Amino acid sequence: MPSLRTTMADLITQVRTLIGDAGATHVFDDQVIQDALDCVRIEQRWIALRPVQSFLPDGTMLFYDYYSDTPNWESDIKLQDMSYNDITANVDLSEDIVGHWHFPTQPNGIGVRATGKTYDVYGASADLLDSWAAQLKLDFDFKSGTDQYTRQQKYQMVTDLAKRYRALARPQRGTLYQSDAALDHAGGGVVYPDVSGTYGN
Repeated sequence: MPSLRTTMADLITQVRTLIGDAGATHVFDDQVIQDALDCVRIEQRWIALRPVQSFLPDGTMLFYDYYSDTPNWESDIKLQDMSYNDITANVDLSEDIVGHWHFPTQPNGIGVRATGKTYDVYGASADLLDSWAAQLKLDFDFKSGTDQYTRQQKYQMVTDLAKRYRALARPQRGTLYQSDAALDHAGGGVVYPDVSGTYGN
């Protein structure tokens, strides 16, 4: 089993907040949440960050701030300048959840590239909520004298939240194949049947 990584602490806290599983009596331990996040992990390699300009009092334009279009980075991110020199240690502000890094001095060549891992926190949250709902599915409503206990409400709220987060999750990309067409192994394309039932180009 993979071990718990300290670089996942902020992401785990974010997911706990999303699913409402904080406190001493939490349902999932940190390892389970990390495993759910790892299932929706995307490896990022040399992603060009977006520079945002800053202006000195004399009007000089410099680039200290860099942003990623993808949020939710694990905190073991590596930053490089345009010559592929590691400049991670030069950062004086890291906002890995937002995807923002600030340098006290402008990096060499202005551009900055990022290598690391990003996570779909909504997809992981939906998966965990589905698991939580599976634990609640055997709960039932009952009455004791004049008291009535409606436990199914909790199951319904958990499944409703899972559906909401599933809609916010990162789109998944896949490959579709047409089963009634033969592959053209010579040309690499697909050969469609003609009206006579034989295969042509």
